[in-house]
Amino acid sequence: MAGSCVLALDLGTTSAKALVADRQGLPAGFASRDLRYKKLPDVSPWAREFVPGAVLKVLTDLVAEALAKANASPADVAGIGITSQRQGVAFLDVRGREVYLGPNLDLRALFQGMAIDGELGPQVYETTGHLPSFFFAPAKLKWFQEQRPRVYERIGTVLPLADWLAFRLTGEMASQRSLAAEAGLVALGSENWAEDLMKEMGLEPVRWPPLLEAGQPTGFTTGDLLGLPKGIPVVVAGPDSQTGLLGMGVLREAEVGITAGWSCPVQLVTSAIHLDPARRTWAGLYLLPETYVIEASTGDGGMAYRWVRESFFRGARDPYSRMERLAAALPPGCEGVTAMLGPSFLDLSRVGLRLGGMLFHVPLTYNAPGPGHAVRAVLENIAYAIRAGVEYLEQALGKPARRFCLGGGLSRVRLLGSVLADVLGRPVEVASFPHVSATGAALAALVASGGASSLEEAVALWRPQSYIVEPDAAHSAEYNDFYSEWQKLWAYLQEREGQRS
Repeated sequence: MAGSCVLALDLGTTSAKALVADRQGLPAGFASRDLRYKKLPDVSPWAREFVPGAVLKVLTDLVAEALAKANASPADVAGIGITSQRQGVAFLDVRGREVYLGPNLDLRALFQGMAIDGELGPQVYETTGHLPSFFFAPAKLKWFQEQRPRVYERIGTVLPLADWLAFRLTGEMASQRSLAAEAGLVALGSENWAEDLMKEMGLEPVRWPPLLEAGQPTGFTTGDLLGLPKGIPVVVAGPDSQTGLLGMGVLREAEVGITAGWSCPVQLVTSAIHLDPARRTWAGLYLLPETYVIEASTGDGGMAYRWVRESFFRGARDPYSRMERLAAALPPGCEGVTAMLGPSFLDLSRVGLRLGGMLFHVPLTYNAPGPGHAVRAVLENIAYAIRAGVEYLEQALGKPARRFCLGGGLSRVRLLGSVLADVLGRPVEVASFPHVSATGAALAALVASGGASSLEEAVALWRPQSYIVEPDAAHSAEYNDFYSEWQKLWAYLQEREGQRS
């Protein structure tokens, strides 16, 4: 039936996803594929790029698979919502052809970013709310200016990744405001392009496209891509983190959303911009009018969990079920096994390699840890890092958070929701459908297709489903001690790292 569903596309850090949702907001078809990056060792050991045609081929296959699972046809799609990883950007020439299509994992501009921060760091943070600069689009532009000047001269427009896909689908150039801010391109105070800052960096002017609000369509499909017909409204919902909050129904001040995927950003919704004097947190634009987020980064939690799987469960049948079963059989505190595998409250003013590892009691004769200990320890590590981030955000806001929501691929590990509730000592709402960024993009598609007048109304109509995990009082009391010990161990490792450097 024409117009019976909406389609969401999510270009994440590790995978691309397509979600078909019916007009009541229920997931009807879902498909996912790993994203592949082209490595460029002759450019930099940290350089990564997308191949545009390969990305579009993956998305074409995903759309066909998700529609088939939903028993729907392309003609049934009433609207398309797009979200993407933050910091992923496209540089286009004046004819709209890709000069560069890069993911957030492309760190070729490390030295250019360090130079920018050495000269303009405070100004960059006060303007954009984000540091360090090597993650963001201006430093990548600077890299091309210095290392590939002829290529740099061809750059006519900069678009974040989701906006690039919308452009390819519609032929219209525009940028969703919150997503552009997460690429380091928008001044938070004016909510317009940070052109003055670009000039301070010595970057040449480019064509800055119109900035759109979440839910405001970029245009309509031309019928040339992804097997979709002409005339479907296309909207960029925003960055995957903020779109994930929307997909969990996080709308109000002092509500916290954790989109736990490859990374685990902890975002708290606010009614004003909050900049950290020490520049340890990020500030950004939320998807609703006059709302913002402050963010504590906890690092690559999903990557740490995947490392445990690949290190201890390679070749196992149904490894994730086995991992959770073994971890759930262990008590809080993991019998003295403590992980420091990366997840922590990251000081974003000083990002770099750090000491980490896993500690346990010896001699092994008496209590040798097994694979289940590694799993539970890393889940507790993630929960401790989230708690540290929450405490810092609450301090910045000046009042306690009133609601905690957990989604993202890692939320499929049900034990994580339980451990997190116990570590926080507060209830946690866990999304029933974990792919909350795709859900948020589908909500924006509902608005763009006329099914709701605003994102708030879309959330009220669909009421994203979740289940509540209550903390166990006895476990929370134990975890207070374990968390304190973990903080001391982490601080000790950072002190040792400082002595080494």
